[in-house]
Formats: sequence, C-alpha cells, structure tokens
Amino acid sequence: MSRRALLTGASGFVGANLARRLITEGHEVHLLLRPNHKPWRVEKIKDQVTVHVADLHTVQAVDRVVGAARPDWIFHLAAHGAYPDQTDVDQMIATNVQG
Repeated sequence: MSRRALLTGASGFVGANLARRLITEGHEVHLLLRPNHKPWRVEKIKDQVTVHVADLHTVQAVDRVVGAARPDWIFHLAAHGAYPDQTDVDQMIATNVQG
C-alpha cells in the first residue's frame, strides 16, 4: 500500500537514504528542505519527489507544507548539533525538538 511521507532533514545522510528507500518501495515522498540546504544528496531523486523549501522554525511555513503534502507519515530527521561547530543549545531545541 502506497503512503505519502514527509521528511525533514532529507538533505542529510540518513534523510536522503530514507527518501531513496521510500521511493523504491513506491511511496509518494515529500521533502521539507531548509532554504539554504546543500542539494547534492537529493539531486538524483529530485524528479521523483516533491520538494518544499521552508524554514522549519516558521510555524506557518510548516503548516503550509503539511497541508500541501497531507502525509500519512512524517519523519523528522532535521538536526542541529551534529557537527562540532553547532553548539547553540537554543538552536538545537528549536530544530531537534520543536521542529
């Protein structure tokens, strides 16, 4: 049974690989990417997914994306704090928890 999936953090390693797996299994995949994302991990699948560019910290933008995607599943894989230079605790909470 095909499902609609929405992924945050899809330009990261885990997110991009999950997106590929969901595509392979025949699901409809929507990616919520931040405005300044690095696209190289999703370049080869961009024609097989629906890309939504939005700031995860803006409630109205996230509501718009969720409304457009109407997902059965949401995978929240966006993260801040995974790299040594990402030390802002408020940003970690905003992205990892509130996002």
